[in-house]
Amino acid sequence: MDRSTAILFFSYSAGFEATRKNWTRNGSTNLNKQIADSLIRHQRKVIQQTNFACLQFDEKNQRGATFGERLANAAESLFSSGYEQLIIVGNDCLQLDHKIFESTDRLLEQNDLVLGPTRNGGTYLIGIRKVAFDKRKFTNLLWETSGLFHDIQKYVEEMNLDCFELRQYSDVNDSNALEQLLRSTNILINFKLGEFGFLLNTRSSFSNLITSLSHQILTIFIARRGPPSAVNACIA
Repeated sequence: MDRSTAILFFSYSAGFEATRKNWTRNGSTNLNKQIADSLIRHQRKVIQQTNFACLQFDEKNQRGATFGERLANAAESLFSSGYEQLIIVGNDCLQLDHKIFESTDRLLEQNDLVLGPTRNGGTYLIGIRKVAFDKRKFTNLLWETSGLFHDIQKYVEEMNLDCFELRQYSDVNDSNALEQLLRSTNILINFKLGEFGFLLNTRSSFSNLITSLSHQILTIFIARRGPPSAVNACIA
């Protein structure tokens, strides 16, 4: 295990997260909580495929009045405990895989910051070295706004840091974002309906969407295979 790098998993519990975000169109509290739980479990599975220590900060151990204060306090506590590099993620980017964590760790050997930008102006990942962490400035960044990524770029310039930008991905903070992402064939195949299979048993737009997409994927798969060969066609 790499003892110099830790993953800071900044995520509320499923029950609390479901009160802050809404991924359903019908307002189902139970379905919303199930989706939150699926997002969190998925991220944990990905993190477990890495060799890094993972420390989760939820509503029980976060300290501070604002999002920025809570995240800065969490980062400070891990840096103070001896870690030299942190990879900070939440629970809302389904496109993250263990390779991104590993490449971020390698990139931090040559860069002070590694940023994963989202399409709505935020970030899905922040890799940061201890020497690049200014608690006051970090706290006051425009967290939870569409101006966050641009504000971090100003942070980089003001502190004269080296920064590497990863590929842009989407985060999943509402029903529109979740439906959009589920329309991605690759995402659906990778999940194999595992984490979100329960949606098939609900009377929701997601059930119809996933059923429709599953038929589309099957059609694509059959088309790619082509017709059976003469030999296979003769086998009973």
